[in-house]
Amino acid sequence: VLKPVLGRTPQMSLTELDFVVVAIDARGTTYRSREFSNHSWKNLNVIGLDDHVAAIKQLAETRPWLDTDRVGIHGSSYGGFTTFRAMIEFPEFFKVGFSNVGVGALHNMYPDYHWEAFHGKVRYANETRYYDEPTERPVHYENNNASVQIDRLQGKLFITMGELDENVLPGTTLQVIDRLIELDKDFDMLLIPNANHYFSSGYVLRKMWDHFVEHLHRQTPPAYNMKK
Repeated sequence: VLKPVLGRTPQMSLTELDFVVVAIDARGTTYRSREFSNHSWKNLNVIGLDDHVAAIKQLAETRPWLDTDRVGIHGSSYGGFTTFRAMIEFPEFFKVGFSNVGVGALHNMYPDYHWEAFHGKVRYANETRYYDEPTERPVHYENNNASVQIDRLQGKLFITMGELDENVLPGTTLQVIDRLIELDKDFDMLLIPNANHYFSSGYVLRKMWDHFVEHLHRQTPPAYNMKK
């Protein structure tokens, strides 16, 4: 296994570990046609991942060194939400995921154009955006609630969260973790003490490297101290 160089972006460091890194502007991304954008309407549970799967499979048709049996995904914040969705919606394709400060369920977040514009305003059983009971959930947001669907998980999932995250509240991630424990599913987790949503940690980056090396390269990660 090669040793990545500090100071690189996560994508660059992964290439130095002999991974192929692919970034795709799938349907739903901005600055394209109205139809292209509207693919995400009430479809945020898939969030363009169907295009990622199709594109990677097509790339592999002319690149025999591209192993579609060993595909991983990582992301932070909304990218962490996407990692959850990839491992849930396409469990047989995405084998390894690293969700950093990821959103477990959109309805647990503050109102935001990302989801309200494409999934509709949060609405509870009383037809308002305010719930009557603390455990009540908006029915039309259940398709993107990882804690409900995490039973589909087949691959190796690593979850990180900041103790003091003021943006993606720890509760939304803990609901997913609680369900994983209830289902007796194996996963890895890292809680960063005294960290908010925007923490930067070489330790977390190394944990991502190790997670992918172990489960995609199927090798023992080398001893590597970020401080040396």
